[in-house]
Amino acid sequence: RLAALSDGDIVKKFKLQSTVSTRNMHAFSATDYGTVVKYPTAEAILDEFFARRLEVYAKRKIYELEQMQSGIARQAAYVAYLEAVIAQTVVLVATPLARIREQVQTTVPVAAPFLDDFLRHSVLSLSSEKILAAKADLEAQRRRRDALALLTPSVMYAGELKKLTVGVMALEKTHPGVFAQLNHLASATVVQSLETFLKGAQDNFDAYKRAA
Repeated sequence: RLAALSDGDIVKKFKLQSTVSTRNMHAFSATDYGTVVKYPTAEAILDEFFARRLEVYAKRKIYELEQMQSGIARQAAYVAYLEAVIAQTVVLVATPLARIREQVQTTVPVAAPFLDDFLRHSVLSLSSEKILAAKADLEAQRRRRDALALLTPSVMYAGELKKLTVGVMALEKTHPGVFAQLNHLASATVVQSLETFLKGAQDNFDAYKRAA
């Protein structure tokens, strides 16, 4: 009997499809905290919360830049420490720890706060190649910081939408028909809106990239 049913009959019989009404949508206001507001369309929600989301991205940018700068400061101190060890202005072998601290404080004071961590590295690994690798890492960190500093919150947001788009498209490739399967879980309108949203995200990202 099951084999005789069409796809549409199976969906109906097992209640695999449902609809979601968008005529009675309520959510907390993005501007008037604690107030519940009725929104006429999904786009109205996006319009109101987009500005709020950009504010959060601005705070996130500040936080990430601070974190990057901390990492850069530590890496710069590590490079200075390696150079001092190679130049033997800081002598590690057969030197009391107190004397090492004095040498570091005198010759490379920027490394002093990180000295305990640096001393965990094997002396045998402190080669000229190690310095070159550390310097390359330092420059890479600085480039990432400078690239982030140039981004506006809007471009950051668009960039993440781009990643979402790429991820969903990759899912569609590895699991063909994923959007078709969604039709059994949501209305065709919702699925179409998702596809439109992803296409719009791609277009917005391209536009922001050209503007930047």
